Amino acid sequence: MENENKKLVNICNGFKGLKKVELFIKGHADSVGKSEEEFSLSLHRAEFIRDFFIKENPDIRFIFKIASYGSTNMVYIGNEIEKRYLNRRVEIELLNFEK
Repeated sequence: MENENKKLVNICNGFKGLKKVELFIKGHADSVGKSEEEFSLSLHRAEFIRDFFIKENPDIRFIFKIASYGSTNMVYIGNEIEKRYLNRRVEIELLNFEK
């Protein structure tokens, strides 16, 4: 978890000096559990990232597009703990920015 927080802080540092940032945040989950729970978990992951960026960069105007994919877009197939962990992820796409 500590490594993930460092990654988020590094991304936030990249926003410094910008007036506006438009991001597409995509939440994902593994395939353990019910489908509706996976979609809910992946949505919460994406919303957490959104809220983190807003809190850490209060002077930037953010525009967010958020999607919840549940386990529909897994990058690692298998039931091993390591593969399940890697499917629990958030992808962040920079759509636009303004200096």
